[in-house]
Amino acid sequence: MTPLASRLAGRTALITGSSRGIGRAVAVHFAQEGATVLINARRDDEEAESALQACRQAARAAGHPDSGHRIIEADVSSSADVDRMFAEATRTGPLHILVNNAGVQALTRGDGDDNTELERILAV
Repeated sequence: MTPLASRLAGRTALITGSSRGIGRAVAVHFAQEGATVLINARRDDEEAESALQACRQAARAAGHPDSGHRIIEADVSSSADVDRMFAEATRTGPLHILVNNAGVQALTRGDGDDNTELERILAV
């Protein structure tokens, strides 16, 4: 079996919801294994920038070049944002890996007629 590092070198990975938590950990690991990582977040903020820097640092520490890791700001519950995100992700070449990690949670009693929160969760 080919080592993971060999399989990810030269690959581009888009990880939704990757500015923190599990998504960030996946992004950093993929960068360490040689992938070009596209960080997705709803906002290009301190968390997203921190995740990007962590990917760059992990890639350098593993001996991989900083091969274009970047942030793509997009709300995955918006079809227009998703279309724009994929256009940006494939602007410089093919997308090889997609990790659908984005998610939201809501604390609600769930006994009302208002399905707004449920619809938001399902949209993401």
